[in-house]
Amino acid sequence: MIAFNQFFTEQTRDGKVVVIFPGRFQPAHKGHAGLYDSLKQEFPNSDVYIATSEKVDEKSPLTFEERKFILQKLGIPGERIVKVKSPYVAKEISERYNQDKDSLVYALSDKDASRISYTKKDGTPGYFQKLNNVQQLLPMKDKGYVKVATVNPFKVLGKTITGATQIRDMYKHVSESERRQIIIDLYGKFDQDIYNLFNKKLK
Repeated sequence: MIAFNQFFTEQTRDGKVVVIFPGRFQPAHKGHAGLYDSLKQEFPNSDVYIATSEKVDEKSPLTFEERKFILQKLGIPGERIVKVKSPYVAKEISERYNQDKDSLVYALSDKDASRISYTKKDGTPGYFQKLNNVQQLLPMKDKGYVKVATVNPFKVLGKTITGATQIRDMYKHVSESERRQIIIDLYGKFDQDIYNLFNKKLK
């Protein structure tokens, strides 16, 4: 059996593959970083980006620059973190590429997979289709693809975390020492800058 990476590389050698991991990242955490790293491994010759917006509201307290700051702390290069108007229609990224040669893949977590429609209103196939392991990718002018990926759960203060909303809610209602431990659980070590940012924004 041909491994996915081998098949993927061979079938896209005439064009670049662009992989976009969209989201709010409120806040970004090691689950996001792990998924980004796995995408780089799964698509080794591709350009992998994180797309997020500037939108700030009650559920999205962090600005784009604050999100980027944390993502960079997680080891993601700044040039791969792009501010877009709509993360799930990240034209600011895709328009940089050759529409006739390069292919487009969105990597969505399980809970976000329904944000993209695979059919038109009349029931015919839409622009996006789910990515499988045995297909030659068409250029982005013709098709876009969706890779449904899993953000692995992890423990924060001994509780299993599956999303950033849990982190924000938890941070609001714990002691200072527990807040410091949350930072360690999320980022592998205590980081004073992230701690100060959380205390300012996650109220």
